[in-house]
Amino acid sequence: MKKLALSILTSFSIITLYGQSRSPGVKLQISIEESQEIVNQIDFSYWRNPTFSQSLIDGRFESYPIIGLPIKIEIDSIYSPSRISLFGRRIIPNDLFADQLIEPNDSVSVTVKIGDDAKWIMKVSGNGSAKYSIAAELAPIELEVSRIEGRVSESKLPVIGSLKLLDSLKEHSIAILNSKRVELSDLAFQVLKADMASSFMKTQILLLSNAYATATGKEKEIFLTYLRYLMDEPPIELSHEYIPYSRQFLDTEYQKNKWKIVFRNNPDYKDWEFSSSNSNVSFKEVFDLILSQYENPIKENLLAFALLNSVEIKLFFSGAHPQEYTYCLNKAIVQTSNIQLKQMLTDRRNRFGLGSKVPSLSLPNEFGNTIQISDFIGKVILIDIWTLGCTACLDVKADIDRILMPVLYDQKDFKIISIGAAVDSTKWLAAITSQSRPEFVNLFLDSGNSSKDFLEFYEMSFAPLLLLVDKDGNLVTSTVRNISLVKDLVIESLAR
Repeated sequence: MKKLALSILTSFSIITLYGQSRSPGVKLQISIEESQEIVNQIDFSYWRNPTFSQSLIDGRFESYPIIGLPIKIEIDSIYSPSRISLFGRRIIPNDLFADQLIEPNDSVSVTVKIGDDAKWIMKVSGNGSAKYSIAAELAPIELEVSRIEGRVSESKLPVIGSLKLLDSLKEHSIAILNSKRVELSDLAFQVLKADMASSFMKTQILLLSNAYATATGKEKEIFLTYLRYLMDEPPIELSHEYIPYSRQFLDTEYQKNKWKIVFRNNPDYKDWEFSSSNSNVSFKEVFDLILSQYENPIKENLLAFALLNSVEIKLFFSGAHPQEYTYCLNKAIVQTSNIQLKQMLTDRRNRFGLGSKVPSLSLPNEFGNTIQISDFIGKVILIDIWTLGCTACLDVKADIDRILMPVLYDQKDFKIISIGAAVDSTKWLAAITSQSRPEFVNLFLDSGNSSKDFLEFYEMSFAPLLLLVDKDGNLVTSTVRNISLVKDLVIESLAR
């Protein structure tokens, strides 16, 4: 058997959300063994703030070839508890750890043995190792859940039958967790249990919602009855102080509120109008429902979850109107009693709120000249940050050409700054013709150096990132993806 020398040692210095003492750190050593060269790479990622942000830039993502000397990773300034993920390119299942819970003082040794069939067996030892053992035991169940979802989508399994199978798998998962109860901290036990129960409920909601949207007649009424039953279910039991550590718990409650608004606005909604995007639902509607349905601490955590989730805001709502988003931020800050959550929301308002100051940025153009954003004070500017090979970036550029340019092409007080975020400036130059236009201000952002601080400031986890800046250099919006709304906001800003 060939032993590949991958040893990952992570050392975290912990900052907590609720004033607990600092931890000396987490130590995790991982060794990979395989009989053939099946795995050529391990992807490692962690979330510094796993519940309230899924921005990649809020964490860290790196890939490591499984060759050569041991690798040491040192990471600091992440919140506790944290989460890590390890992903192997050609193993079954791909995830060694998926969203794995880490606690202060964990010191775990993990050995992964990969067979000729690419399937793996995991052995763990050390302080905190029970959580990792549970993850390994749950991996086949997670695969079965994916199979059930696939069979339902292919109409090979009735939806009602899938609900019963999922309930059975949930009971089996919780039984595995209960068997390790004495080896787990109270926090780990409660959070993992809430993760499990919430994840199964969310899967059932998604399956039922899609089934309801595509059904007719009596069958549609049956699915609606099941959905309403799930919507009326009280939140999963979880101690108040542990709520911030279960993203699944908060996401499931959030999805329940989102479904209620989708259904209220259009009982005949299409399947994609709940799962992907919906122009008939505003962010403020969901925010107001959460505000009215819950008491603290669930309410304040849910409000923070909704407001800090940039990905959901951009993709499902196509952005929140800047006035509404700033109003919701201010309202949530007043409603929030927890000091740490209040600080997070205040920081978000100061960076993303209407009228917040846009940080300075100096970048080279295609001629090698340095251009600063501050050079355009006195003009309304739209900053379009794109990446190479990004189809969504091309779609947004097409919308800019189709919707924005015919109306604003001759506006002297309006400029579009097109920023290509890449490591190779040669490839950026070659991409300008498809990703931008000659009349735009074309700039290169080296995503491998300190220029990425600008992306981190706006938590760019996927491209494109659009920023609308007023004549005074203040932010109008960084969350809107809908170019028709961008056009309206540009016109409003020009008129001021």
